[in-house]
Amino acid sequence: MRLAARCAEQRDPDHPPEAAVLARRRQACEVACMLSEGASCLHLGSDLEAEERPAAALAAFERGCRQQNARACGSASWLLRGRGRDLPRALDLAGRACSLGSIQGCAAAAGLLAVGGEGIAASPAGAAALYEKGVAAGHAESCRQLAVMLTAGLGIPVDRPRAAALWKRSAEISEAACQQVPPDPWGCVHLVWQLREGVGIAADSERASEARRHTWLPEPSPVDGRTSTVEGTQEARRRCEAGEYLGCFDLARRQSSGLGGLQADPTKASETRLRGLDLVRQECEQHAYFCYAYGDALTEQKAPARAAYERGCAFSEGRSCLGLGRLAEEQGDQEVALHHYQEACELSPYSTLAGCSAMLKLARKMGASR
Repeated sequence: MRLAARCAEQRDPDHPPEAAVLARRRQACEVACMLSEGASCLHLGSDLEAEERPAAALAAFERGCRQQNARACGSASWLLRGRGRDLPRALDLAGRACSLGSIQGCAAAAGLLAVGGEGIAASPAGAAALYEKGVAAGHAESCRQLAVMLTAGLGIPVDRPRAAALWKRSAEISEAACQQVPPDPWGCVHLVWQLREGVGIAADSERASEARRHTWLPEPSPVDGRTSTVEGTQEARRRCEAGEYLGCFDLARRQSSGLGGLQADPTKASETRLRGLDLVRQECEQHAYFCYAYGDALTEQKAPARAAYERGCAFSEGRSCLGLGRLAEEQGDQEVALHHYQEACELSPYSTLAGCSAMLKLARKMGASR
């Protein structure tokens, strides 16, 4: 179908086509989707989601799902885990994706079933069965998450030998993905974690550094030599005055400690920090991506910090999920904490290293007590 072919034309965010070309492609996608072309509904939904039109995107994805497109089912489920926040519907759509052959859909359904909540009855056994499908298909995430359940005894018996075998299989799959041409960044980022921790593979910092080059992860920051300089203070002040919350937090730290040519002034430091908090709160309200930073800044205010993390995690921002996990663990709710650490491990490359490490540590602690 010519309309479907036009709809499926390559998307390149770095080189967007002219408006007229976009309009023709949008029309082709809309018509092809209405004519029951599931892949066109998927493309249409993806475009609408990129335009920040979640309701229209969801409608397109769900139409594609009804036309037996597994990826459309999975995309609709993903939206309903965040923006729409309807977990029973999200589970149903993930289940449909799974039944249509999507291993990622099986893993998504398993993640919702493992802990339950918000209208979903927990079914660890059901989750484990879905993860087993992924294991059989060579899906690294399924290997990791089933290994966590077996390590922690999360609704199923502890089985350390099987967990160890799954960690090993996860490392093998991630390493193969990282070595392909071009390298798969997600495979590389999980390989970095397993090489650093020595989980399922021998610890090797040099190989971890090599794998890190193929990820989105920034290199570890060198020590900033300007920490105590006047130049550094001037830069922090400039950034704060320009409305950058990190600049305000940096300036507040300098004002509190008397660094970079400043006299220690706790009162002024408190005022500057409050300005930083207000700036990052505004960022969180506008973009859930920044909510982890707002939650992190509210160190002693647990309730607003949790609210910020919940907003970010609902939009699949892994660092916010990590924050929720830490709060839950502080309160002794290990199963909820483990669930959020699992999300942090899988959702965002920027939370993978810390999230996976916290996940493994807590799983081992839980398993040891059973």
